[in-house]
Amino acid sequence: MATNTHVQSVLNGAGEWLRSEAIVQTTRHAPGFSEEWSKVEQVPGWFGKINAAAFWAVIAEKKPETVVEIGSYLGRSAALLGLALQKFSQHPRLVSIDPHTGDRQQKEALGVDELPTATLFRLHMEGLGLKDVIDIRIATSHDVALTWNDPVDLLYIDGWHSYDAVLEDGTSWSPYLTSDGLVCFDDFGTYDEVKEAVLKTCKDMKLHLYGTVATQAWAGRQPTPPRGLQTAIKWTRFLH
Repeated sequence: MATNTHVQSVLNGAGEWLRSEAIVQTTRHAPGFSEEWSKVEQVPGWFGKINAAAFWAVIAEKKPETVVEIGSYLGRSAALLGLALQKFSQHPRLVSIDPHTGDRQQKEALGVDELPTATLFRLHMEGLGLKDVIDIRIATSHDVALTWNDPVDLLYIDGWHSYDAVLEDGTSWSPYLTSDGLVCFDDFGTYDEVKEAVLKTCKDMKLHLYGTVATQAWAGRQPTPPRGLQTAIKWTRFLH
């Protein structure tokens, strides 16, 4: 009779295989992911490998020119986005928006009001050779949106994780999405208030909600997601 330890070991092994296979299948038409991920994971942060694989596949397929990231912290996700844009886009532009006053979870856990991150963020971007790709805006997304007029091909909303903040980011920036534009919302599966804000944003902005990759929700203008994103959504269903 199998022991609990043996059963848990088998389950852990199956989960690890599923995670690896999800990444392989997601990036099968998007070369170079593993090599670039080995650089990205040197940057501190919470941006997971399967989430990175989904972005890599989307950028490889859609070849966006302007990507806007709201919430950059120390640059882990910005690194992946910038490297993917460098590889697959003809005119890559990554707009990184963050006041660089610290991450919500860290500040609450440490009981501090501010954790400056701009200097380390810049060093990470320069070290990865992304200086010519990235447009750094040290400001709130609200302030940047006030003077923004450019089309956005891919929007990543990973700013302050509250209902009001996510709703404002979504409603302020979704109107700039191109007819083929996509948006990813971080921590949809982590905070109920984020989930509620995402659902309202998609309804109000007439975006199609495709599904989730790990805890991130993806939506877009078109009714059907890109091929690589479809694969990531399908495979990561088994990981919950």
